[in-house]
Amino acid sequence: MSDILKKYRYEILLVILFLLSSVMVMFAFQRTFVRLVFVLALCCLFVGIYYLRDTVRKWKNINKTIFFVFIIAIIYSAKAIYSIIIKYSINSCYGMFGVMFGLMLICLLELVYTGLFLKQWKMEKLFLISTLLLGPIYMVNLPLNTTPDEDYHFNSAYKMSSVLMGLNSCEDETYFMRKCDSEYLMPNPNYDFAAMESYLLTFDDSCGDTSLVSNSTTRVFISRQSAFMYLVPGMGFTIGRLCNVNTTVLGLMGRMANFLLYLIIGYWAVKKMPFNKLLCYGVLLLPMTLQQCTSLSYDTIAISLSVFVISYSFYLFDKQNITKCEYIVQSVAMFFLFFTKSKAYFAIALFPIFMLILKNRNLFSKYRKVFYFCSVAILVLIVSYIGIAEISGGNLFYDSGKTIIIDATEFSGYSFRYCLNHPLEICNLFINTTVQYIYGYVKMMMGEALGWVNINAPDVAIFINTLMIILFSIKRKDDHHKVIKGTKIYLSIAILITYAGILTALLMDYTPYGFSFVYGVQGRYFLPVLIPAMLLIHSNVVEIEEKADKYLILIFILNAIFTVFSIYPRL
Repeated sequence: MSDILKKYRYEILLVILFLLSSVMVMFAFQRTFVRLVFVLALCCLFVGIYYLRDTVRKWKNINKTIFFVFIIAIIYSAKAIYSIIIKYSINSCYGMFGVMFGLMLICLLELVYTGLFLKQWKMEKLFLISTLLLGPIYMVNLPLNTTPDEDYHFNSAYKMSSVLMGLNSCEDETYFMRKCDSEYLMPNPNYDFAAMESYLLTFDDSCGDTSLVSNSTTRVFISRQSAFMYLVPGMGFTIGRLCNVNTTVLGLMGRMANFLLYLIIGYWAVKKMPFNKLLCYGVLLLPMTLQQCTSLSYDTIAISLSVFVISYSFYLFDKQNITKCEYIVQSVAMFFLFFTKSKAYFAIALFPIFMLILKNRNLFSKYRKVFYFCSVAILVLIVSYIGIAEISGGNLFYDSGKTIIIDATEFSGYSFRYCLNHPLEICNLFINTTVQYIYGYVKMMMGEALGWVNINAPDVAIFINTLMIILFSIKRKDDHHKVIKGTKIYLSIAILITYAGILTALLMDYTPYGFSFVYGVQGRYFLPVLIPAMLLIHSNVVEIEEKADKYLILIFILNAIFTVFSIYPRL
């Protein structure tokens, strides 16, 4: 025991000092927010002191330029915190939260610098630290209903909670809510400082009338097949209802449950990826990814599981003996990804089956001619069908037309039969959409349109994110892994199928007839295919030294901090 105390005497002393300082803060201040700010400040201080010893010991071997950049970043963060205090006042909740989040970013900077240049932490540990400190900032600063379609996700998660509590079945169009929740007005997506201040003040409100009332809405899931997408936030809602928290905190608990799911799946995705772990790390920490995975959206499942399915497939491909448990894990991940978001990402979900066939090379060689024959037959059928549809003049199938409603206005829309009757016209429409908007989709993926498409990150931040994702994708020297030609062909086909499927869904649901492009497409829809797309550039032609990774991660994190401070005044 004495040996342990002697060995960890430095750590024990710092923990005792931190606890004593925190207790003093609790007695000195009454407001919860103020206490949190000072405790976080103490945390940042003691984290810096803890690793100061390692910095001094390794001073001769430390890269002085990088250390200078680290100090500049600390100064920039401190200046940004000061600017928030000046603009919003430390007496406002918004200003106080800004200070608290600024201190969290300083702590993130300290830990990432230490993990990269002093401790050589593994990528999955860096992912946990980065996510735990960045995620809550997006979760709180983007209130309920300020991410796309969150009113629908809120209702659906609430209904799932009622199902878990035995008050409803999945097929019910009405569901039971607490009266205080049914009377809650979701924040306006275009909020300002006053609205944000009012929202933050509701965190301390007591719960209202908890008697159950029936709620009827069309914006809620009504089938068992869709229910699993809201199981996790529904569990968060259930815990909140049992604890009698108010509606705002209830929504946050649902978000936190979603965030925890993303954190667990993302951790294992980064851990299991046998090469290019940086690519998983970067995609999972993009601003748009953090926004969606800290909301009530089922994009949490789509994004995190798509990354996991890809990384776990490569992990099992390299492994000699695969256990039953590993097969079960992969099968479960495939199943949930397959049925998420109306099967939009089924081609990505089936990637493990392709890798399994590829792993069994004898099976692949034995049926190679069959695969080639089927591919040629499918191509001939497609060409023949297009020819017949064009010759028939678009009268191959009877089309009764379709009406869609956008912003309470009726339009003539595209039907599935119309698409079958005019394949070349639809193909041309997709090409026009791609040519006009593909650049915008990429920018949106990288964080241009946060919130309900009303908060834009700086162009320089978007450019750096894009550049970093590309650099993360390039093969490292001395890495024996490579993405072979067959895998790239499958990934290319999967990307095209997913892209065409998303455009087709939005064409029929939201696009008025006669538009020259598909209406309603957002860059966030393509986040699940970002890793497959980036793996296409993985080759032996261009390689990067592995020692450059730590510098790339530091730049990526510095850009993440810059992004948060840049958009905070507009949140």
